[in-house]
Amino acid sequence: MASATDSSLLSKLESSDSTGIYPLFSDYLRPFSDLTNSKKSNQHSLIRPLAKKFLPFLNRALSILPKRLSDPQKLNDRFALQLFDVYRLSLDCLESLSSQLSCKPYSVHVQRVRMVHCMETAGQYSDAEAEGFRILESFKGMDFGVRKSAKPEGKLVPDVVNGGDDKEFVLLVVEVVVTLVKCAALGQMKDDDVYRRVLVLTEEVRPWFRLLDANAYEKLHRVLVTYLGKCTLFLVGELACFDGKLVRTLCYASLSEYAISSLKDQIYKVTCISFLATHFMRDHYTYLNPQLTLQFGRRICSSIFSLQEDMSSLIMDISICVLDSIALECKFETESTGIEYVELVSYCANKCRTTSTNLCITMATHLDKIAGDSHQVRLPFGMILRLYAAGLHLVSSDLKSRGGHLISSGDAKNDKSAIRILIDEGNILQNVAALLGCCGSYFRNGCKEYGMTSSADYADPVSQSCSHLSSGYEACKPCTQKNEKAYLFVYLNALRFICHPLAELVNSERKQLINPTEGAFFTTKLCIIQDAFYQFGDIFLSYQSRTYESERDGFDENTKVVLSVAAAAFTLSIRTKLNMKRSMHLVKNIITSEWIQPQGLKHLVATFHNIGVLLYRNKQIKELEWRKCNDRFGHNYFQAKALVFHCLVDLENKASEALKLCCKASWTCVKHLCDSFVEKSTGLAGDLSESAILEFVNDSCARTAFLLDVLHRCDNHKLKKTMAESLEHWSFAGKVFEMLPGPVLLVKQWVKLECKHCANADVDSAQTLYFLLSSSVKVSKRTIGIILEQELLAYEEMSPLYQEFCQKMQLDIIGILLQDVYVAPDCCLQKSRILVKKARVLRVSGIEVVNPLLFVECVLVDTKFFLKQNKVYGEECSSGIPACHQLAATYCLRALCTQEAEPNSKKIFQDIRAALNLWSSVAIPDNCSADGPCFLVPENIVLLLYNVIDLLSVKGCTDFNHDIYRLMTRLFKWKNVPPENFLAMLWECRRTTHALCISPVNEELIVNLSEYYGERSVSVAFWMHCLKGSLPLIVSFQQSFSFFFSNPQGSSNHKSSFRSDITVGEVKEAAFELISSVPVPSRSVFVAGYLYYDLCERLISSGRLIEMPSKGFSRSFRVEAKEFHVSVNDSGFVKFMEWSQKSVSSILLGKFGAVWLVNMAGRLMAAQGERSFTSKANDMHRPFLAQRCANKAGRYVSIVEYGEGRRKGVVMVLEGVDGEGWQTLAGLF
Repeated sequence: MASATDSSLLSKLESSDSTGIYPLFSDYLRPFSDLTNSKKSNQHSLIRPLAKKFLPFLNRALSILPKRLSDPQKLNDRFALQLFDVYRLSLDCLESLSSQLSCKPYSVHVQRVRMVHCMETAGQYSDAEAEGFRILESFKGMDFGVRKSAKPEGKLVPDVVNGGDDKEFVLLVVEVVVTLVKCAALGQMKDDDVYRRVLVLTEEVRPWFRLLDANAYEKLHRVLVTYLGKCTLFLVGELACFDGKLVRTLCYASLSEYAISSLKDQIYKVTCISFLATHFMRDHYTYLNPQLTLQFGRRICSSIFSLQEDMSSLIMDISICVLDSIALECKFETESTGIEYVELVSYCANKCRTTSTNLCITMATHLDKIAGDSHQVRLPFGMILRLYAAGLHLVSSDLKSRGGHLISSGDAKNDKSAIRILIDEGNILQNVAALLGCCGSYFRNGCKEYGMTSSADYADPVSQSCSHLSSGYEACKPCTQKNEKAYLFVYLNALRFICHPLAELVNSERKQLINPTEGAFFTTKLCIIQDAFYQFGDIFLSYQSRTYESERDGFDENTKVVLSVAAAAFTLSIRTKLNMKRSMHLVKNIITSEWIQPQGLKHLVATFHNIGVLLYRNKQIKELEWRKCNDRFGHNYFQAKALVFHCLVDLENKASEALKLCCKASWTCVKHLCDSFVEKSTGLAGDLSESAILEFVNDSCARTAFLLDVLHRCDNHKLKKTMAESLEHWSFAGKVFEMLPGPVLLVKQWVKLECKHCANADVDSAQTLYFLLSSSVKVSKRTIGIILEQELLAYEEMSPLYQEFCQKMQLDIIGILLQDVYVAPDCCLQKSRILVKKARVLRVSGIEVVNPLLFVECVLVDTKFFLKQNKVYGEECSSGIPACHQLAATYCLRALCTQEAEPNSKKIFQDIRAALNLWSSVAIPDNCSADGPCFLVPENIVLLLYNVIDLLSVKGCTDFNHDIYRLMTRLFKWKNVPPENFLAMLWECRRTTHALCISPVNEELIVNLSEYYGERSVSVAFWMHCLKGSLPLIVSFQQSFSFFFSNPQGSSNHKSSFRSDITVGEVKEAAFELISSVPVPSRSVFVAGYLYYDLCERLISSGRLIEMPSKGFSRSFRVEAKEFHVSVNDSGFVKFMEWSQKSVSSILLGKFGAVWLVNMAGRLMAAQGERSFTSKANDMHRPFLAQRCANKAGRYVSIVEYGEGRRKGVVMVLEGVDGEGWQTLAGLF
């Protein structure tokens, strides 16, 4: 039975409070010191009693210690060291008693190995490593009953001959070696000798691994491979601290062990990912997750390529070592093997391209070498490796001066074109052509649905070159359906590696490529690049069509590149004049694909719009050059004219094709945005700005308007189809957004082109937009009405230039609206409005017509009948709010028409009273929602009420003012219009008073405002706050009330920013701000006029007639880089000045000259199709000459003033985009 001392020590060892335990153990085991001091002859007599006394105690202690040390986090460092000292002491005592034990000679070593594991778990890697090597050294001297061989010199692991027959001993030796490798990996010592020992251990332990059974081999070899790889990762990451040869050797050893391990399938991923995986196996009995292996292995190359560029030689050596060892060990036995190896090559190639140009040649050469070894690489992987090699050659071919990237400097004067340099490297592109031909043959079968072809399918010089070059490769069997999808993605990535930099190069040098200067050789080489783009696009679309969205891992990067490639392919089609239809087909497939996102579509919109504009400007420049030198051709004039005409038509056609793609992408994007907005409203999408979508729709209309202008010049038969499709797309957006503005720019461009077309042709051949849309099922009657009213307004604006034609078209449109569009019973208001419009058009044309009052009365009768039929008249009007509003508005229209026909009729006041009664009878709930009936009130009701107020003011009637102001207040309240906007609108239109009221704000308006906004509506501060958004309105308000607060002290009593002492200069400055832009908005002119009118009243009342404002006039406008200023002095002379960066010039005109200037601008716009344009005038005994000219910047009109036998001044006004400059000149005054 154990003594009390034994029990107390073991109890203390097991307890949590074991402080100071080592001195107790040392004192208790002091008798063992006699063995070390005694002679060998006496040791035998001493060992036996010691064994009898201490052996149970030691066995018990050695069973407790591993448990106590199994969780080092519960122990402080000092106490853990004491326990390890106790562990060593106990093992030393047990080993001294081993002669008395009936066990195998390595039994005590098993206990020591357990202690090594405890040290490793506690993080004492150096102590564990030292103890492990002592164990291995002691293994060499063990006797297993076999003849001992000579002790190996310099070996760390014992010879397998001694103990190789004992399976337990074999397992123990391998376990010690694996633990030592693990300690080296986790210790991360920056000492070369540590990892040299690891290499020796790995090499010497191989014979011992062969003696293990399958399960033990599997477990221990996994751990060895894992931590050997971790050692490799550490050395690669700290490459500057270690010998390069050691790192290469360790990489090779790690990959070799991976190749013979159960992790063989993961070896090809050993070199490519970021530093994401930081936690690895800590227990060798844990199964190794393949994903962790992927993360672990790919860190090697990431570590290598993150090093400094001055270590490029060592970086490349290690990379090549990795690629060679993988290719040598694995020999592409399976499809997954080859695919993963190609992924590794892809990563290394991309890193070489972005890290250093110096690495590209070496890597490319080595990839060609690996691909050429048929014993290592089989098809199609060899071809794909050669593609990566060719891509690296493209980067490195004489482009090192550009930093290793295929990007042009853009300086044509100082640098040779980057694409010119690339074309000069003919061998590289020929090699690419051959590879593409071979790969195209291999992958073509599975991609027929997208028309994928190789170069051999085209009868041009490039196809012959590719066919000849590809004959040097072995015959390529087409990929089968079984392995096609597995290979397709890696081939797509290889094509992207080549095409992406080439596409960036082509797009960056688009201007140089579109202006051809080189010969057929240059074009032939460009066709090779073009074929590469087509193959990438075809493979991309084929892969996308057969892959589910959840399977498109890594697909996003290709979607970004394909947009750039498609634009580059289109650019090369323009340059080579080949495969234009194929390029457009590729772009259209991309635009209509389900995977395309609005952002990608916007990129295509911008790209093809720029291409179209560039081509169109080139056409204008060539047209100008022809006009300048057409007199130099002599007898070859007609031949040269035909050649130039063909060139101009070709440029216009290409520009139209680019703009068609731009508009197709633009309207497709509109549809996507509308769909996303609908999903957002149902909670299925993220935030989308409605205003941003509406702005994009308007931009799409502007782009289509430009396309229509180009089509009008080159392809008029497609103009109508394009217009109809665009309006259908716009109508789709109109269904989603009720507040979408009409397609004004689109309709104006159509009207402008119709005017030009019919000016010198048969007027009867003109068609309205109704004939384009009437057969469409996508456009509703409501939308057709909106579009036709826009067309009606556009023809009204063009009337000054094409009066007869525009009047005819207006009457045609009005007839269609009345007979075919506004035929529903609820369109009475629209009918009455159109009837009034018809009367106005007929009167302008000089035709006597029946008074519109009769038409309005007919509409009024129909409206009443409709309301009675639907029981929404009188007291039940609240259930039919839109119809009631229409009836009330019709009453107002009849009152206005009656004033014109019978000014003294009492029916005017009766109709106004009937309208106000109808509006006041509409009961609107306080909680009316945005979708409720109260928000269906027509927007032009307020404008109609303005006209009624003016009519009553003219007739001197104030009986209805209170009701009208109350109704207006209710309307704005229903629409949730803030009081700031409401009052600012009323003050701007001067509807706050009437002709018989001396106050700027009518008392009835104040009373109605107080019902909704309280007493604050009476204060000046409230009004100043509402008008603060516009300085001219603030000045106007202060000037109007300056009569009431003429005393300077009076204004100081108001706690606001109101000033009664507003100066004349401030009023003039505010008025000038309103009318300084060109064209001047009518609202600004109205406000400026009232500012001057109130100022005149103010100055007259104070007797300051000399300060009355003069009839001065000033306008400023800008066309591209030039600024223009027009001013009229007090004497009535007009000074027209032009500013540019280099000069300032001006001309002086009188009143007649000013009229001639405006009329000349109008005739200039109408003479677009004429060959030349000149206009002359004589004003103030000075002749003026206006002549249309052109240069490389575009067309302009030169206006020259002559006098005293010489030219006195000249002003040149640019045409601008869409004739903006000349339009501004025509509307100058």
